[in-house]
Amino acid sequence: MKQTTISKDFRLTGLGLHTGRTVTVTVRPAPADFGIAFRRTDRFNIVTLPALATQVSETSRGTTIGTGRHTVATIEHLMSALHGSQVDNALIELDGGEVPILDGSARPWVLQLARVGTVQQEAERRVFSFPEPVDFEFAPTGSVYHIDPADTFSVHCTVDFPNSVIGKQTANLDNFSQYASGIAPCRTFVFLHEIEPLLHLNLIKGGSLDNALVFVNKELSPRQLRRLGRTFHKDPAQFRVHDGVLNTTDPYYPNEPARHKLLDFVGDIRLVGIIGNNVKIGNFSTICEDVVIGDDTVIEPNVVIYPGARIGRKCHIFPGSVISAIPQDLKFAGEYTTCEIGDENVIRECCTINRGTSASGRTVIGSHNLLMAYVHVAHDCVVGNNCVFANNATLAGHIIVGDYVILGGKTACLQFIHIGSHVITQGGALIDKDIPPFVKAARYPISYAGVNSLGLQRRGFSRESINNITDIYRFLFQKGYTISHAVEEIKERYGHTDEGKQVLSFIGNAQTGLMKGYTFMKKDSEK
Repeated sequence: MKQTTISKDFRLTGLGLHTGRTVTVTVRPAPADFGIAFRRTDRFNIVTLPALATQVSETSRGTTIGTGRHTVATIEHLMSALHGSQVDNALIELDGGEVPILDGSARPWVLQLARVGTVQQEAERRVFSFPEPVDFEFAPTGSVYHIDPADTFSVHCTVDFPNSVIGKQTANLDNFSQYASGIAPCRTFVFLHEIEPLLHLNLIKGGSLDNALVFVNKELSPRQLRRLGRTFHKDPAQFRVHDGVLNTTDPYYPNEPARHKLLDFVGDIRLVGIIGNNVKIGNFSTICEDVVIGDDTVIEPNVVIYPGARIGRKCHIFPGSVISAIPQDLKFAGEYTTCEIGDENVIRECCTINRGTSASGRTVIGSHNLLMAYVHVAHDCVVGNNCVFANNATLAGHIIVGDYVILGGKTACLQFIHIGSHVITQGGALIDKDIPPFVKAARYPISYAGVNSLGLQRRGFSRESINNITDIYRFLFQKGYTISHAVEEIKERYGHTDEGKQVLSFIGNAQTGLMKGYTFMKKDSEK
C-alpha cells in the first residue's frame, strides 16, 4: 500500500483547551517519508518538531511534544484524525503553542481532511508489525495493553471508572472505515469535581460545555449551579443534568467516553517508530524510539540505533556499530535531526554514523554501500550509492561523496570536501581538497594519480568515454594550464559529452579548491 498526503492546504482556527488562546492551524501536504511534523510560526527561531514518541514531553492532560519555548500541546485529536484518515505525511503549522480544542473531538479535522482529499505517493507505506503477542502494564495510570499480531489495524478499548456514572464501558474500531462516523465525533470528557483543581492549575481556560462532556455523580444544589455559571460564563438556568451528564447537549453515544479514549489512543499510537517485516535483531542490541527499520534488515548483537535513524530494506549491520548518535559537534544544541540509510547496505563491525545538525538536518547514506570495520561518518555527510569505504576510513562533517567511490583503508577526509563519483583513493590518504569524478587520488598533499580506468571499465564505460575522460584530465592536471584555461578547453572540446558535463559541473561547485595536479616524487639525488 502506498503512502498518502493531503491534496492541498487547509486551515482551522480555535481556542486552546488549556491556554484559552486563539490559535490558527494550517495543515500542508508533505513529501513521502516525511511523516507528521509540527512547526510553530510564532517563534523567531522556527523549529520543526516531528510527531514522534521521542519528542513527547508531557502527557498529564493531553499529549505535548517539544521542550522549552518550542512545545506544541494537545496534539492527540489532530493526530488521531490524520491516522484515522490514513494520512501518512503532513506538515502542521500553527501560530501558538496548543492545537485548538474546537468541539472537543477529531470531527472538525476529519471533515477538513475529507474536503481536501488525499493523494497517493510513490513510496510504500511503512507499518509497525508484531511477530508475537505483547502484554504491557503502565503502573502509574493502571493502563493495561495487550497486542496481538494481525494483518489489519483494529482497537478494542475498555475504560473503568468505578463509583462514577461512567462505570465500565467498551468501544471497538474494527477498521478505519468506521473511524469518521463512529470515533471522530466523540468528545473529550471530565468529571465535575476535577474542574476547579484544573482551573487552579491554570488549565482548561478554553474549556466549555460545548467542547467537553462533564460528568456529575450527584444532583447539584442551586449554589453549585451559580458557581458553574460564573466558571463557564453562562446563565445557571441553562444547566441541566441528564443521566449524569451536565451539558447543553446530550452524548452522541452511550459509550462516548470509551470511544473518546479510543480516539486518543489512535492519535498517540501514531507516534511510535517503525520496524519492518522479517527484521532480525540480535541479543543485547538497543533500538531506541523514533527508529524506522526496513524489511529483511539484519541487526547483529550489540548494535545501538539511536532516535532519528531511518534504515532501509535488506541492510546488514554488524556488532559494535552505533547508528544515529548525536553529532560530535559543539554547536549541536539538541535539535531534531535524522540519520538516513538506504537499502542493501553492509555496515561492518564498530562503524559509527552520526545524525545531522541544524545545518542540513540529516546525514545520508545511499544504497548498496559497504562500510568496512571502524568506518566513521560524521554529521551532515551525504554518501551516494555503491561505495566502498575500507577499514578505518573517516569522514568529518558536511562531506559529499558521489556514487561508486572507493576510499582506501585509513583514509581521512577533512570537513566540507566533495568527492566525485567513480573516485578511488590510496590507503592512508589525507583528503583536504575536492576530488573530481573518475580519477585516482594519492600522495600528500592529495594529488591526481591518473584516471580510474579499471573501475570505469568494470562499470561499463566505453573505451571512447574513458579516452575522453583521460583527455579532460590532461587539460586540467597535466598540461600546466590554469583552472580557468583548462575549463575553457574542456568546454570547447568535451562540453557536449556526459563526462565533460559532469567534470565541469563538479569544478563549478567546488567548495574547498581542487586537489593538486599530476606530480612526481623527486629522487634523493635531486633534492
